[in-house]
Amino acid sequence: MRMQGPDYFDPRRRPPAVADVHLDRLVSFCEGGLDRNQARFAASVMHLGGVFTSGQAGAWLDAQVSGWDSGEGERASLRKHGINRFLQSLFREYGSTRRPTRLASTHRMPAGGQFAHLGSRPAYEAVGLGESRYRRLPPAPTAMQRLLLHDYVLQTGSRWTWYGATDQKLALFDALGVARDVLPSRDYRGEGPGGGTTRRWFVDHLPVGVGASWKLCFPFVFCEERTVGAAVSRLQPYGRLWAALRAMGLWVQVVIVGQYGDPGDWERRVDRYVDPPSRDDRERLANRVERYLIERLDGAADGAAVLRAYGGRPGAQARLRDLEKSLARLAAGPEAMAVEVWNSERLSQPAWARAAGGH
Repeated sequence: MRMQGPDYFDPRRRPPAVADVHLDRLVSFCEGGLDRNQARFAASVMHLGGVFTSGQAGAWLDAQVSGWDSGEGERASLRKHGINRFLQSLFREYGSTRRPTRLASTHRMPAGGQFAHLGSRPAYEAVGLGESRYRRLPPAPTAMQRLLLHDYVLQTGSRWTWYGATDQKLALFDALGVARDVLPSRDYRGEGPGGGTTRRWFVDHLPVGVGASWKLCFPFVFCEERTVGAAVSRLQPYGRLWAALRAMGLWVQVVIVGQYGDPGDWERRVDRYVDPPSRDDRERLANRVERYLIERLDGAADGAAVLRAYGGRPGAQARLRDLEKSLARLAAGPEAMAVEVWNSERLSQPAWARAAGGH
């Protein structure tokens, strides 16, 4: 597969969800009040909806910070204290004395439980998201949807890299060679007769997850009261993109977050928007994978250089196994798309009202 730029399917070469330069700017804006992990967590939240709970902060620490002890029994109180200490700096004021800004603020849900919202414009600007809609405090139903989405992303741990900003998603699909005319988009007309038309992509602002072995994940969040028929219409703009990805042999997973229902029902309905890959598609992908390997080898002076590029012999062998799995999946010809219905235990009611915590 011709990768035009970064290699998103090699975890060692995949662009990070948050660039180091953005973390540096956020730490600088906070005048050293945030350490690197606190800045990483805050930047991640700003990319994925702008809201979080203290329980989600703990889950992030479990997955991202080596040596963090989850704690059970009597240690649970120490864990809660540690999470609160980790989050403390997000609730302080930063910036000039004339116009200070607090990174995060706490808000309650009508049905119980509370969440934090990151709404500081300078902080969003520091991480390259100055125009993000997440800066604005969302109404309670929207906040719950974003919290559910954040919960799903957290439970995937380090298996996926999640891209939330529009320019990140455009860069991803450009690198894969996907034509922009198949990406979900909406045209907005300017005011007046000469206003013109502006096209915007991914207007639902949902992240895309990238995993190893040619895997991509598209999570969607729906309120529990939405019927399958009403909610599934929101998936329709993605149909052409999914068809294009499957035609390339990529494994596509659609996750329905926070919607209770039969996964088989969702799968049957989602398949209406996606054409299955043809025999020619599979043959073309086999050729692309072969070209991918040749391009990785091209220019290497010797075998040792190739091994170094993949982190030694184990890394090179792991990468080849990933490619072999991709080819085996093509040869078998199964459906290259899966639908999962995922419900959050952490944000269930009334459990969340008892355990959400906050500041």
